[in-house]
Amino acid sequence: MTSESFEALLSLLGPDQETASRAYHLQHARLVRLFAWNNASDPYALADQAFDRLARHAAERPDDPIRTASSFLRGIARNLLREEARRIAQAAEAARTLAAMYPTNRETDDALNDALSACLDRLPPDKRSLLESYYSHSGIDKIQQHARTAKQMGITLNALRNRVMRLRSELETCMRKHL
Repeated sequence: MTSESFEALLSLLGPDQETASRAYHLQHARLVRLFAWNNASDPYALADQAFDRLARHAAERPDDPIRTASSFLRGIARNLLREEARRIAQAAEAARTLAAMYPTNRETDDALNDALSACLDRLPPDKRSLLESYYSHSGIDKIQQHARTAKQMGITLNALRNRVMRLRSELETCMRKHL
């Protein structure tokens, strides 16, 4: 977001910075709830994206005034939900196509599960529990669980993601050796 689009966003949300800040937080929370209710994969990112689009529209089209930011944001949210539904449908279609091209069999699945179990057993208990807790949730629960885990460990979310990425890499290396 550019500084001019940020200024345009603030002017839409309120007459002064404090009012605009409160309006931003209120509208952001509403959008997150809307996206969570519609089972969006990342409600926070979609809410941020809605505000980015609102700011860009306000900055690029000053001659096309927005009457109410909240109504405009709801319209953007509906579009984002449609876009996400299309992405999900396309991903499902790609998965079906891939599955048709490369059918799996029970032996392959069993070998993968055995390799995964063996490699998980080799990990130290703290690393294994970190991986299991990191991948055990989905949707809004995943976001909240990641934040709680990072806070418990006394690290940032980015540091947590890096640790899990390194653990996953170790696990993949181990699985390749077993297969």
